[in-house]
Amino acid sequence: MLAKQGWRILSNPVSLIARLFKARYFPACFFWEAELGDAPSFSWRSILQGRPVLKAGVQWHVGDGNNINIWCDKWIPSCPQYRIQKPPNTNLEVVADLIDARARVWNTLKIRDLLPTKATLLHKGYTGDTDCLLCPATFEDRAHIFCKCPTAQTILSAPPFNLQASLLPRLNFIEWMLEQAINLKHDTFEKLLMILWALWKNRNNKFWDGCAQTSTDIVFSSFSWLDEFRKARHDAAAKPVKMQKKTWKPDPEKRWKLNVDGSFLPNQTKGGLGGVLRDGDGCFKATFTQPVHHVDSAKQVELLAIKEGWQLLQSLKVQSVVIESNCLEVTLDIENQRYDLIDYSAIIDDIRMTMVCFPGVQICFAPRTCNAVAYRLASIAFDDNYTSVWIDKVPECILDVLQSDCNQPT
Repeated sequence: MLAKQGWRILSNPVSLIARLFKARYFPACFFWEAELGDAPSFSWRSILQGRPVLKAGVQWHVGDGNNINIWCDKWIPSCPQYRIQKPPNTNLEVVADLIDARARVWNTLKIRDLLPTKATLLHKGYTGDTDCLLCPATFEDRAHIFCKCPTAQTILSAPPFNLQASLLPRLNFIEWMLEQAINLKHDTFEKLLMILWALWKNRNNKFWDGCAQTSTDIVFSSFSWLDEFRKARHDAAAKPVKMQKKTWKPDPEKRWKLNVDGSFLPNQTKGGLGGVLRDGDGCFKATFTQPVHHVDSAKQVELLAIKEGWQLLQSLKVQSVVIESNCLEVTLDIENQRYDLIDYSAIIDDIRMTMVCFPGVQICFAPRTCNAVAYRLASIAFDDNYTSVWIDKVPECILDVLQSDCNQPT
């Protein structure tokens, strides 16, 4: 839910809420670089809490490239983790540096120098030898590693490639790759890409660890990795997993339901409690909000929300009710017979003593999607810092989420 709020800011920057957040919290930078700032609201704190989840799943779409960092941003789908490792002694920073702006094509003169072969490193201050690590050749460039080295030639001259006729002495590697992309079948070209990656990996293993594979081992390992990748991709496409979103439902036994939640952020000493009570048909009965101070964890706040919910039930003399919390740890701790060994055992003891007096009350877990109204109330308590109770009349601040609960398909 928090990541979705961040995504709305990114995907619709001209919306009113996006412009408000930008003007208040990151007027001079992008959303990704925005900091918490002074006196932030609970909403902004929550969005920043969900930003790492959002960042893990988004990827850049390349336009002019001015806003995309080559080394830090996710912009290459075929690259592991969508990023590439930054070589030393390079001034290239953003993707625009790799693009010919006039012709609107990639600047191949810059791109081809990114692979740190010994020949490339000569232009960046390297003063060592240029010998191939795998054969007696005295000049290691891309064409040699991938096409002219005996290990590479053995692989590329055999089936399924049969490229011996194209491995010319004065071969231009980029033109050679373009030729293979055009002439080879899709399946064979995928295998060629895996082989090139394995050849580079084999060269690096020789450099760092002093060991290298034979051409046969390189072929077997590369094709095995490609088969595993294809199988995983096929299985994922053949068996799409559709997660069904759980929503709030009235109790099947027509008992009343009290949903409670607590709001808390790390490095804060305050929290917010909220709860909503509905009858067996899902009709609104009451809500409460209450700020709390001198708290040190989300678990403590969740326990206090349940305890405060009990106070509401007692004041309304409700005897048979299901209390739902979206904190699984709290509901398990309350059921634990050795709760005296658990943190906040005093609060748990108060809750358990009340349960003895109200045997018709049950405390159980409900996912966050079933607890949206209580979450909204707890957030309001955290931000506004005042206590309130509404009986029978629905407060406007939760009207939208309450109606959303009632209008969910059964």
